[in-house]
Amino acid sequence: MVPFSCIMVSHAVLNQIAMLYTEDLMGLGEVTGELRFATLAARCGITPVSIPSLHRVTWMPFRPIGLGATIYHPVKLPYVDPHPWMEADEIAALESLLQPHFHVLEYGCGHSTFWLADRVAKVTTVEHNSKWLARVTPFPPNVEVLFAPPAWPCPKFGPAEPGQFEDYIHAATDRTPDLVLVDGRARVPACRHWASRTPTILHDAHRSRYGELRKQFLAGSLARILPEESPNETQ
Repeated sequence: MVPFSCIMVSHAVLNQIAMLYTEDLMGLGEVTGELRFATLAARCGITPVSIPSLHRVTWMPFRPIGLGATIYHPVKLPYVDPHPWMEADEIAALESLLQPHFHVLEYGCGHSTFWLADRVAKVTTVEHNSKWLARVTPFPPNVEVLFAPPAWPCPKFGPAEPGQFEDYIHAATDRTPDLVLVDGRARVPACRHWASRTPTILHDAHRSRYGELRKQFLAGSLARILPEESPNETQ
């Protein structure tokens, strides 16, 4: 059992916190670590006034007149083994490729980073989004994080533009991973960068935007990327 802390707030500020929680902290329910409500509360204009025990932190304004029971919100969660955002058969196929001594390079951090770190010796994860990185860290000690933002801002889910993610693609070029998992941005150039050097796995490989890549499907939308054909192979 992992101990947890609570914040106590009045109904007057709950709506503010709920809005910020939805915008900034959604999706953390299965991620280990502490939700930093001190920062969140500060954004609502609340300051800590006492820490009576390890289990509770009281925030002002409190003392709601004529309101119901105090509102409690747990802020430290037990570490629950998170799974990659994949289908069960895709997870099984990926796990079958791993060995305990492996160094895995991952494009796009998240639940999969924790999952991989529990199964291999080292994980290097490349991430371009500082807000998302702040949400999911800290990672286990065998995870190396390479932060590589785009050269210019990009839409949240829009396609990458030529040259926009060069630093991201090449962030781990000097590493020698045993396996590369591409599940982030600029997937086509990232796959091309690694496919001829080490086994490279692409998630969501069924998407039409990845049609130009040579693929060997393993399960569902998970595929191994094959090196591009040489001129001699196509003659």
